[in-house]
Amino acid sequence: MNNTNSAEQKLNLITEMINDSRTRLARNSGTPFLIWGYTIVAMYVASVIAIFITKGEPTGVLLHGIFPLCAPIIALIIMKFRKKEDKATQSNSPAIKSLWLIVGIACCLIMLVSANHFIITLLISIGAIATGLIMKQKEFKVCGIIGMVMSVMIPFIQFYVQPRLITLSEYTVPADRGFISISDFGIFITLCYTIVILIVGTTLIIPGHMLNKKCNN
Repeated sequence: MNNTNSAEQKLNLITEMINDSRTRLARNSGTPFLIWGYTIVAMYVASVIAIFITKGEPTGVLLHGIFPLCAPIIALIIMKFRKKEDKATQSNSPAIKSLWLIVGIACCLIMLVSANHFIITLLISIGAIATGLIMKQKEFKVCGIIGMVMSVMIPFIQFYVQPRLITLSEYTVPADRGFISISDFGIFITLCYTIVILIVGTTLIIPGHMLNKKCNN
């Protein structure tokens, strides 16, 4: 009888340890997405500031275009120095790691070759949807779908707004607009970057906070 009770106690203790370990590891599951999301947003905000500083002149493209390329480097450095106990089980999932590695490499290559923000935001949105399917988290799927819909705004600006800016005035010459002086080229890039910021906030930051709240509670 004592042996039976002892075995049951050991089994219960092991079960509690496993559950406690799962709970501990599941905390802050959304933190990796928050790190990437806030880093990308910060770099694009820096790009917008650089655009206004250079008044949207094409000569300043290298200045404001280099910030988005710094986002992966900064995010990886932050991830590297995170405490081991803060890392979530989900963030260590091989499927999710492989997914975002592919998405990240593809986005960097696209940014270097063509800076096509429509494809970049579309890939990020698809990554969010796939993450939701793998982790079985509804918030990632919903936010990813919203991000895909929002990404359509970029080609709309490119094919409808940009041609109008070109025909209405000197496209690359800064003009006084109230308190600022900026070219139509700067306006076009700023609109694209603003949409990217909104999409990244929707697909990474919002579901990241929601996931943290769910797991930490």
